Amino acid sequence: MKKLLLGTALVLGFGSYIFWSSHNSEPVTVPNLVVDATTTEPIPAVSSTGSNDSSDMVALSGQYKDGTYTGDVASTIYGDMQVAAVIKGGKIVDVKMLKYPNDVENSLEISNHSLPILKKEAIAAQSTKVDIVSGATQTVEGFQQSLGSALAQAQS
Repeated sequence: MKKLLLGTALVLGFGSYIFWSSHNSEPVTVPNLVVDATTTEPIPAVSSTGSNDSSDMVALSGQYKDGTYTGDVASTIYGDMQVAAVIKGGKIVDVKMLKYPNDVENSLEISNHSLPILKKEAIAAQSTKVDIVSGATQTVEGFQQSLGSALAQAQS
């Protein structure tokens, strides 16, 4: 009986600590998401299936029309995600984060960590083909969906 009470006390104590520490940390700020887009790597060609599935990758031919294209809002369980793709010289040179999950501290921390990575990978890949960031699967899928719709508008 003593072991059961001790175990229960330890579990409750640990759970209380986790709850307290997750609600009493310093505020997180969103970093400047500017990434240098200079790349000398060739752009591979990939085709899209054309469906609305978030796992589909938009074609990357290096033949996007120049301009800024706003993607559709992608709803995730943690909040809306929307990006704008900036195209110059037929290539993605910037991805602007217009909406992202940030209404609770945990979502803000995940966005703060994952969005700069996703932006850099999308520019390097010249497509929506980015790696899943651990702990940010929903954010990645929303990013891919919104960027995919922006790039579909930019295709020549």
